[in-house]
Amino acid sequence: MSAGLGKHPRGVFGGTMLNRMSLLAVVPAILALAGCGSITVPASGIDSKGVAYAGSTTASMSGGTFSVTGSDGVVCSGTYDPFNRSKRIEAKTTCTNGRKGTIYVVRNNDGMGGTGDAEFDDGTTGKFIFGKKK
Repeated sequence: MSAGLGKHPRGVFGGTMLNRMSLLAVVPAILALAGCGSITVPASGIDSKGVAYAGSTTASMSGGTFSVTGSDGVVCSGTYDPFNRSKRIEAKTTCTNGRKGTIYVVRNNDGMGGTGDAEFDDGTTGKFIFGKKK
């Protein structure tokens, strides 16, 4: 008796059907990144001290990076996993003034934009947005 996809609980290639379906969801993103090398979208925000930030976030096959520069000249940057399929992710950030923090990101359904709430080790907080206008 042969083990077909419908008869074998782990499928012909191993893994669950859900894992294979999740992989299928990532393949278009990988192909898109492979075709153009990287995708960069604008990012901006403001912190609880009134400092405005502007910059960008870039997703590529080698990973995700972001960098924003404050109106006070401070640059905050970090990395993230662009292949993480979760709607909510966390990204660590470090700033040129020594401040460190975490940005709690909620992505739009297309993964190409979203919002973030930042918390820094000095008590400063911030609100950020990223992505292209629709």
